Amino acid sequence: MAAGYFLLQRLWNPVLEYNYTLSLLFQFQIIGSFALILLVTGMIAADLFCTERENRLNPAFIGLLSGICTALVFTGILVFFDLVSHPPIIRYVVDPFLMRMFSDRLLQQWFIPLVQHLLISGTVQALGAWYQGSRQDDRDTRDGNPRRSAITGIVNRHRFALFALLAFIIIPAGLLHLGMNTGIISEQSSCCTITDSVNVTRTGPDSILIVMEPYPKMHADSVPIVKIFLNEKEVSNQSVIAGSGLDDTIDPPKGLMYQNGASVTLRGKEASGNKTIPAHLRVIVFRPDTGTGAEICDRDI
Repeated sequence: MAAGYFLLQRLWNPVLEYNYTLSLLFQFQIIGSFALILLVTGMIAADLFCTERENRLNPAFIGLLSGICTALVFTGILVFFDLVSHPPIIRYVVDPFLMRMFSDRLLQQWFIPLVQHLLISGTVQALGAWYQGSRQDDRDTRDGNPRRSAITGIVNRHRFALFALLAFIIIPAGLLHLGMNTGIISEQSSCCTITDSVNVTRTGPDSILIVMEPYPKMHADSVPIVKIFLNEKEVSNQSVIAGSGLDDTIDPPKGLMYQNGASVTLRGKEASGNKTIPAHLRVIVFRPDTGTGAEICDRDI
C-alpha cells in the first residue's frame, strides 16, 4: 500500500500541476487501487493461514487481523515520512501556540487517518478473506483434500489479480502523461490560491522582506496571529527577539500583521544567508477563533 501510494503520487504530481481539474480522477484511482490491494491481500491471507481442514481459523477473522496489521504498518510509514519532511519544533514546545499546533497535527494527520485505515483495511480484507475461504470450501468439497499453502502457488494463483492491480495503477497516469505530451489534454492550473501566502524577497546579505498575502475568502472571527521563525528561532516581533538574546531587528517592531500588503523586514545574523549557507524561514498563521494554525511558508533563502 505504501509503495503504491508513493508511486501514484510520483506519477500524478506532474499531471495535477499541468491540469488541476483531473484531481477527482486521481482520488478515484487512489480509492480503487487501495480497494484492489486490500481485497487481494485478504485473499492471500486466507490462502496462507486457512488451508488446513483441522483447527482451521475463520477466514474473515484472519482477514480482519491482516487488515489491522496493514493499517498500522501503512500509517506508521506515512507518519515516519511526515516527521522526516516536517520535523516538530521540540525546543519551542513550551509555547502554547506550538503545543496546540503539534496536538492538532497529531490528531488530524496521524490519529484520524489511523482510525480510517483500520476500519477500511480491516473490513475490505475480511471480505476478501471470506470470499477466498468460501472458494476453498467449494474446492475442498470437489477435490476431497485441501491444498496446503505455498507462497509460489499462491502468487501463481493470484497472478491475474496482481497484474490487473499493477496495470490499474500505472496505465491511467501513463495515458495522461501521453495526453500531456501530445497536447490532447489542455493545461489548466488551479484558478486561485487556496490558502494564505507570503511573498519573500532577500533585499541584502543580511536582510529579508516578507509581504503578507491573506487568502481573500478566508473568514475569521478574530484577527489571526503571524509567527515567523528563522533557523528554528522565533523572530515574530522585537520583544521576542530581545527575549531570545538574538542580535536581529524586525521593522516594524510589532511584527507582521495579517493584512493584505503588510510587510516586515528582518535584519541581522539570523537573516544572513547566501546560496551556500541559506537562512531557513518558516511562517505560521495561527487562528485564535478556531485554535488551529497553518504553515504557509517553509523555505531556504
